[in-house]
Amino acid sequence: MVPDISRRSIISGLVGSLATGALGVSTYNWFRYSRLYSTRHHIQIRRLWGTNQSEEEVALDITAYDDNEQIYNRTYELEPSNGQEENNQKAMNGPWVAYSGEYSIQIELDDQELFLSHEDIVNELPGLCCEDHNANIVVTVTQERNLEYQISLSD
Repeated sequence: MVPDISRRSIISGLVGSLATGALGVSTYNWFRYSRLYSTRHHIQIRRLWGTNQSEEEVALDITAYDDNEQIYNRTYELEPSNGQEENNQKAMNGPWVAYSGEYSIQIELDDQELFLSHEDIVNELPGLCCEDHNANIVVTVTQERNLEYQISLSD
């Protein structure tokens, strides 16, 4: 015996199941978008470079924080420039190279301190919106032994 099912019942069942599936997929995608891409809270610092333009060797103390928790501390020695303008950069690698996060970087030289909060880093990067971005930060020790920095988007 064949059940008596009308075409209207079959079509409304198919439409209902398609609508439920579409709603589930769109809800999942919106949740993923809103959590991962709609905010500018997580960046990946591709490289942190150090440059020494002074005539003396300097030691930079680098401390990294993720969500206000210290996660990294290391001292990097930078050779004097000896008049060279190019190829005087030293990579200062840390956990920020491999993992995205809300990183803040503290750099100390002698009695000077440069603190780049996560907000400062993000605000200096133009065009951040809804996709992943990588940042390059160059910290320069000037001839007067002052700290300067430049933040740019990585390729």
